[in-house]
Amino acid sequence: MSIIFLLHSIWRWVILLVAIVAVGKAIFGWVTNQRWQSVDNLLKMAYTTAFDIQLLLGLIVYGGAFAGLHTVRWYTGSVMRLSMEHVLVMVVALVLVHLGSRAIKRNTTDSRKFRAAALWFGVSLLLMLAANPTWLMSATA
Repeated sequence: MSIIFLLHSIWRWVILLVAIVAVGKAIFGWVTNQRWQSVDNLLKMAYTTAFDIQLLLGLIVYGGAFAGLHTVRWYTGSVMRLSMEHVLVMVVALVLVHLGSRAIKRNTTDSRKFRAAALWFGVSLLLMLAANPTWLMSATA
């Protein structure tokens, strides 16, 4: 197993934790009508940056598997379709994170900022969970 694949596997827990905190804080802020604060900007940046890093690591793993730089059990046989779906859904989720970050910046009221964060980041989190190969692989094995 390559070090990049290991980093990609470990980093998913970081991004999952940051995503849950960011979405939870956004929903709470939206429902309770809180003021948008610097910690909310920090969570927005942390989620976006963590997802960017994860996608970069994933693309390196994906490209390296095809170039024969390392072997990953995940890219063999009929699972190839699953790996392509994983990459596509994760790229869509990342686009949603960036669109959400932009929507937060454009909104002028705190309520709309929290709503944008909750909706965009929430959908990206759901896509990320749906495309996670860990439980998909164990379900197909």
